[in-house]
Amino acid sequence: MTAAAQHQQTDSLSGQAEEEPILHFPPPKNEFRLEMRNFTSATINHGLLADYAANGVSIALDYHSPSWHGFSFAFGGALIENPFQTKHIWEKDSIANQHSRYESELFDLAEPHKHSDLTLMEEMFVRYTGKKFTASLGNLLLKTPFINPQDGRLRPTMVRGFWTEMQLAKKLFAEGGWLTHVAPRSTTEWYKIGESLGVYWAGLAPNGQLANYRHHVKTKGVGIAALIWKGQTGKMQLWNTYFENVTNTLLLQADVPLVHHTSCKPTWEIGLQLMRQDVIGQGGNPQPEFAYAETGKHSQAISAQLQHHFGKNQWKVAYTNINGTTRFLMPREWGREPFYTFMERERNEGLRTVNAFMTEWQTDWLPKCLQSSLGIGYYSLPSPHNAAYNKYQMPSFVQINAELNYKFIKYLKGVSLQVLYVYKHAMETADIPLAFLHNRANMHLINLVVRYEFHQYASENL
Repeated sequence: MTAAAQHQQTDSLSGQAEEEPILHFPPPKNEFRLEMRNFTSATINHGLLADYAANGVSIALDYHSPSWHGFSFAFGGALIENPFQTKHIWEKDSIANQHSRYESELFDLAEPHKHSDLTLMEEMFVRYTGKKFTASLGNLLLKTPFINPQDGRLRPTMVRGFWTEMQLAKKLFAEGGWLTHVAPRSTTEWYKIGESLGVYWAGLAPNGQLANYRHHVKTKGVGIAALIWKGQTGKMQLWNTYFENVTNTLLLQADVPLVHHTSCKPTWEIGLQLMRQDVIGQGGNPQPEFAYAETGKHSQAISAQLQHHFGKNQWKVAYTNINGTTRFLMPREWGREPFYTFMERERNEGLRTVNAFMTEWQTDWLPKCLQSSLGIGYYSLPSPHNAAYNKYQMPSFVQINAELNYKFIKYLKGVSLQVLYVYKHAMETADIPLAFLHNRANMHLINLVVRYEFHQYASENL
């Protein structure tokens, strides 16, 4: 999905949003867009481990031009503030020797002691729109299975490069491009693709030492290609993510309705994902101690879900299995993983073997206004002591997510409230050091987001 399509979606803490058509070819509009967020996050860790709390504010302004002979442009930027100049979130816990995870990511991980004037030039592109295709060049808000906004902090992840999408037939679409830079969420800088790896905590190398690939990954960029088919009988997607000299990741996804209402949505739907990731080239560097991935090895995954829609409710159950000869790797700086068992505030990236189970219940209490969800997941992971299988030393855990979204429609139009509560519980703690629980398990997380969004349209043609 291109920046134009993503721009029209309303993000929520859980990533739940109204589904957009696969591709969009609308005429560019003379549009100003203002977005303000106030994000409060608090983490209560286990026992003697440190607790954290922080509040951040962001203001973003974008402009999208109308079309001139098919050409249009856009530019925008964001300002992030730490209004209370919170400092304790950067202090390392005396037991775990790590600072806060979720609270520090509200600001700039590269400049931890800067509290104001954290600015970033975000969308800035030139686009040509034809009858059945678009081509964009510049800074983009892009949504793909592995490179996406992962919009759960103050500002989303942005990418820089070339992107195109086209309609090949009535129900068949293609999209793809080449990316050279990324501005990861929780930073205010643009990084070359190779330099972006390790901006977040890099975890452990397979030999158990601290991963040392930061500044050492040699690559020319990332190429992505996709074919998407969508009809009344379902939706099929084939995505290939080519991380030059590092990995190649192929994802096949099928979502198929089983039983239809007489008028609209299917009452039952199944989904299946198959993923294969191969380490290619030098894994990022010819010297193993500086490489991102183990040369010549692979990882694979299968994920499935069953969904049921009835009335104002939606229920789903999902399962994911990851295995192979090395750990599944995809830079967290680029986005969230697409597996059906994904839950906000945790991932399965960096693991060699996983068995994950998840179920979730959503209810629309007031149409287009109030929504709630409750999700429970069980994630059976390798031992956190085995770095070759577990990059981030995450113990097996149960996670509970409870979320409430409210959008003002009549009064305070443009304002929305989001509340997310997360609890993670380690399944086995007998042989797990207390440090391994810090920001990982036996912890509570509370997020409160107040968001205001305003659009102003002028004439659509020059």
